[in-house]
Parts: sequence; structure tokens; C-alpha cells
Amino acid sequence: MFCHARVVFEQNISVAEMHSDVSAAQQWIESERQAQPASFRLGQIVGGAPDHQVIATCDAKGWHQDSVP
Repeated sequence: MFCHARVVFEQNISVAEMHSDVSAAQQWIESERQAQPASFRLGQIVGGAPDHQVIATCDAKGWHQDSVP
């Protein structure tokens, strides 16, 4: 299942990537979180079409599952 991963930094600067699975998306968000901890605000994984549901969200305190990946 393809999914989209987005990271939001301070001042609402964001970057996004498409990944082939949830695990790859989580790893990418974690690497961004560790690389820039002072400016990291939010990471989010959204499932692909047709629903585009939020699968998981990560903030400075860690991951919050919105549904089971």
C-alpha cells in the first residue's frame, strides 16, 4: 500500500514524500525527527487512495496510532 508521509517543522515549513509502505514512511519521519529535533513539530502518515485516512501521527513525544498500519 502506497502512503504519503509529511513532516512539519517550526514556522509551518513542511516536506512530504510518497513511500511504498508504512514502515518506510515511519523510518523517514524518524530520521527527520532525529536530524532536526529542535524544529520538528509533527510527522504524519496518510494512506493512499481512495480514502486518504491518517494512519499514524508523530509529535515531539512520539507516535500516536490512528489505526493499525
